[in-house]
Amino acid sequence: MIAEESRTRERGASHEGMWCYLVSLGGRLFALPDDGRTVLLPFITGMPTATPLPAGLVPPYVMGLINVAQRGEMLVDLPRLLDLRDGPLGPGAAEGQRVVVVGESLPSETDEYRLAFAIDYGYELLQEPVFAEPGGEITEPYIRALLESPRGEAALLDLEAICNTVLRDLGAERRWNQPADSLETDDMESTPSG
Repeated sequence: MIAEESRTRERGASHEGMWCYLVSLGGRLFALPDDGRTVLLPFITGMPTATPLPAGLVPPYVMGLINVAQRGEMLVDLPRLLDLRDGPLGPGAAEGQRVVVVGESLPSETDEYRLAFAIDYGYELLQEPVFAEPGGEITEPYIRALLESPRGEAALLDLEAICNTVLRDLGAERRWNQPADSLETDDMESTPSG
């Protein structure tokens, strides 16, 4: 109920200071937000060569590891993760592919999570996007709201939920933006007392 109310409030409003990156995924228009939970880092680049990881150790949407600013990042095929495409892009379409790196807005002091996402095509950054008027309930799990853009209506993705799905599938010890010290508390609470 609360999530529905916040989605309804998001639609038809403008968010001061919020940025979004408008992208194409599987032929549809989406917006990747830079908000209070997930930060768009300044590493939006063309598609580098990815070092593949052994099949079976990672989900099929993980393309491998890439080097971004002298740091190894796991590259996730975002359209494939969202079931918008079955496999890699064709050779002609791959020229427009971009990589977007996101990070936690509340990174742990010792173990910051960052993920790189492959997108089909990147357009532009939007500041303070205007959200579309409610036209029905949003039922897709990774979409927070719809917004109006110069290229048409775009679905605003819930990047925190997407990142948590990737972390869960990889067996991560903590969730996106979860403080490391809360893990110790969670462990103590789940340990039966004698």
